[in-house]
Amino acid sequence: SLAHALVLQAEFLQGEAFLREALAAQRGTLGERHPDVAETMSELGGTLVVRGLYTDARCLLEETLSMQQELFGALHPAALRTEGRLGVALGKLGVAAAAEERLLRILEETRKRCGDDHPATLGLEFDLGSLLCDHGRHAEASPLLRACASALELRMGARHPGTLRARSRLGQAMAGSGDDEGARALLRGTLADQLAFRGSGHPDVYFSRRYLAGAVLANKPLQDSALEEARELLASATDGLCRTLGAGHPEAETAAAELARARATWA
Repeated sequence: SLAHALVLQAEFLQGEAFLREALAAQRGTLGERHPDVAETMSELGGTLVVRGLYTDARCLLEETLSMQQELFGALHPAALRTEGRLGVALGKLGVAAAAEERLLRILEETRKRCGDDHPATLGLEFDLGSLLCDHGRHAEASPLLRACASALELRMGARHPGTLRARSRLGQAMAGSGDDEGARALLRGTLADQLAFRGSGHPDVYFSRRYLAGAVLANKPLQDSALEEARELLASATDGLCRTLGAGHPEAETAAAELARARATWA
């Protein structure tokens, strides 16, 4: 859909506006409880997650999931897709146990229905690995993200945006679980590929810079050159995430806090 294409291009506000307009039109012609209406609601909920509006996303996705389960049943692919998006929203809101339970259950069901290397399966592996990273469980996330990145590379190619995104998160997990040298090598290569194929202004580039800064800072004892590199990476990541996601976006605020802590250690 056009909205999906806009989100992939990091045009999040335009994607949200397009989906809201489409949803209003569908409700006017199809009614409130039509499958197409539910699908648009689910896509809008996923876009709100990307926009950092996690509470709004949770409310909309819970409403959508209830409708889809009544229309199709709990195991219908559309309902599973919506529940996966809801799991991501819950994780971002800090409801980690409930988010993990949902994502694990949906992942196993999707594996049974679609296979290990289906895009839906790999997307859920990425979401679960990202949840584990967000909550500091890097050692658990690392093998999951490694398998996900390898499968995406085989299916989509080494420089597909999804592959690069999984490699970036894997680098974060590796640094957090003690392999900071391997993480730096992986993240430098990933960042170079993202700059070549996504451009310098995409949020994925700024996330990779943030993760690379963490891997640089994990190398002890720190040298002055490493401290300077990390400062530049975090400053770029913070500025870029504020510009592309908005200064009030939770991910931009996290990057700003990391930069502030790092600067305090250099004072």
